[in-house]
Amino acid sequence: ISCNKDGDSSEETFGGERNFVKYFGYSSTSLDYKTQTMPNTMMTWPPAEVDLWLTLPDSILLHVFSFLSSKEVVKAGFTSKKWHRVSLDDLLWKAMLYSEFSVARTIPMAPLKASWRSEFRRLHYLSPVVLTETLKEHTDQVLHVSFSHNGKMFASSSKDGFIKVWNVSWPCQVKYSADMKKHKWKYTQFSQFNSLDTLLLVSGVHFGPHSTSGEIAVFSLQDEFMLQARVLNKPYDIFGTWLDDAYLLSGNLHWLGDSTCSVLWLNKATQEVDSEQVSVVMRLFRFRNFNSSTIRMVTVADCSRFLTNTAATANALRCAGPCKPISEEETPCSSTYAMNTVESQPV
Repeated sequence: ISCNKDGDSSEETFGGERNFVKYFGYSSTSLDYKTQTMPNTMMTWPPAEVDLWLTLPDSILLHVFSFLSSKEVVKAGFTSKKWHRVSLDDLLWKAMLYSEFSVARTIPMAPLKASWRSEFRRLHYLSPVVLTETLKEHTDQVLHVSFSHNGKMFASSSKDGFIKVWNVSWPCQVKYSADMKKHKWKYTQFSQFNSLDTLLLVSGVHFGPHSTSGEIAVFSLQDEFMLQARVLNKPYDIFGTWLDDAYLLSGNLHWLGDSTCSVLWLNKATQEVDSEQVSVVMRLFRFRNFNSSTIRMVTVADCSRFLTNTAATANALRCAGPCKPISEEETPCSSTYAMNTVESQPV
């Protein structure tokens, strides 16, 4: 290193005082020009080469990551903090979700979901990805599959008129099966286990080219799949649902001049053998339909945890009383067992 008498570095060698400080960490004026020695300090030399991958803009990194699989993107995120931040880009995971799960790009994000990355994780970890076997016991299209609450059984409804209950095992085996065509059903369309998994609700459609009526059947899962009850259901796409472990809801539709009346019925899930064709029911609600609107589906939710006045709730349930049998000849819309009348709005 050559220095002049004043202790300044050569302009040709270092490009001035500023570059000297940058490369050596101290000023050239601190040199002892008499003895031509440097201070006892640690010298920091510039890196031999710069890693260009770590200096790439985010837009170029995203373009590179778009050619990688989801596993490769996750591994790349462990390289540096910058790569990890870029690997979490939501639009990048949106593109990978559409490509890896073969989802049409016209399908938007599921309701109440916040990010595409969380949706990718949900589909990756919770969706079945391995085909273990093909079930061929049904001879026609399967319309609905429901699972028991304990996860040990599932039921399948089909256009072949059968309802089948399967054991969740490998391989899957049919535990119970019933042909509903002998009850004048066209096909089975819906099933639901009660909360104890002791009864199975099955909904179906009656025969007839213009038939809108259906029926609900209840089977016991403890007594060799014995038929416990049969309940008329109209229109058939109300399906029906469990109110609790012993009672279920069904629907009916009646004409009232220029409008219709939808009725919800409370039905007992078990009947005496001698009165199989007579339902033990009680009407709960009437809905006056306007503009050709009808009740098409019924669901039940437990809202007791949102109620603050428990005494009023208990009194309301006590006033409802037990179910009472009624005859089919009784006019449903003038029954004395009606509890409430609600006007429905067009759907």
